[in-house]
Amino acid sequence: MFSFSGCAVFKKAPTPAVLDTSNSATVTQPNAPSTQNNSFKRRQTLFVIERSMNKNVVHYDAQLTAEGRLAPKEPAVVYWKMLAEDGRTENLTWIEKLRAYGFTIEQTAAGNAYKMTLAAAPGRPFLIKSEGEAVHAEGLISGRPAIIERIYVNTSSGVLGPKVENIELHGRNIQTGQPAKEVIVP
Repeated sequence: MFSFSGCAVFKKAPTPAVLDTSNSATVTQPNAPSTQNNSFKRRQTLFVIERSMNKNVVHYDAQLTAEGRLAPKEPAVVYWKMLAEDGRTENLTWIEKLRAYGFTIEQTAAGNAYKMTLAAAPGRPFLIKSEGEAVHAEGLISGRPAIIERIYVNTSSGVLGPKVENIELHGRNIQTGQPAKEVIVP
């Protein structure tokens, strides 16, 4: 189930064989991109979360070694890109990590991918895979395996803060390469 701002918004979806992540080992969740971690050479955007509230975007990046593999100590990072302001990068707050945008990440048993589970979506994990120079997040869009490119959270003003109206998952169908979209209404 997904939840943003404490609202449950995604229903649990069955996990197909392509997302089998059994026998995985946990890696601790990183904070925003670290300038002191030298175990990686470059970052590549996995996907972003955009919101109707403003132009600020939550970025999820893969960190790659010089050989182009996912960095084992910190394979992914999450941070704000404050586009509604001056474009600076900012860490997530503790509550944002805990309830919405944070994640856990575990290496799969095969060792060639990582299972990423967003705090807001424990029932819809993604697989982070490195294939050659390309790194991407795989998940389900409308029940079919897809490469996740972005998530859009449409909100309205509520008495106790923003109310999630719907969430859109955008990506590409893995088998056909065609655009894929799913709209989820809480």
